Amino acid sequence: MASSRAQDRYTTRDHQRYIFVDTPGFNATYKSQKAVFENIANWLEATYRETRLQFTGAIYVRRITATESARSEQNSFQIFAKLVGNEAADRVRLVTTMWDEPEVPSRVLAMEDRENRLTEGQWAPLMRAGAVYARFDNTPESAWGIVRGLGMGKKALLLQRELVDMRKTLK
Repeated sequence: MASSRAQDRYTTRDHQRYIFVDTPGFNATYKSQKAVFENIANWLEATYRETRLQFTGAIYVRRITATESARSEQNSFQIFAKLVGNEAADRVRLVTTMWDEPEVPSRVLAMEDRENRLTEGQWAPLMRAGAVYARFDNTPESAWGIVRGLGMGKKALLLQRELVDMRKTLK
C-alpha cells in the first residue's frame, strides 16, 4: 500500500525492532515526481538530522506482471537509485511481486522474460554495485525472508549524506 507521504511503522519480530517506511511511488498519479521526491527527501533529511537514523535496507518493489516499460517506471527507478547511491547499494533489495498469479505456462515465461530484462538491463548497474534481486511470492515467510536477508548492517543513503553531512540543497 503506497501512501501519499512518507510514513513510518514499527514492529517487532524475533526480539528485533523494525521500522518500515512506506513512501508514495514516484509514478503516483496524484502527485508529480518532484513532489514525491521532495516529500521523501524531507523525511529522510529530518530523520537523519534528528536521530542519525541509518538504514538496514531499502526495498524497491515492482509488479512482474506490469507489461509496460513506461518512461515513468524507468524514471522512478533512476530516482530511487540516485537517492540510495552506489555506496549503500548493498543495503538494497530489488523485489518483484505477483509471482503467485495463476501459473499459465505462457504467462510464466513472459514474467521470467521481464525478470531477465530487469536484472540484466535497468537494474543491472545497481546490482553490480551490490543490490540484490528477490522474488516476493505473497507470503509472510517470503516478506520476512527479504527483510532478514538485509542482515543487520546499516548505512546512510546518499541523499541523507548530501542533505545533512554535505549540506547540499534540493534543486
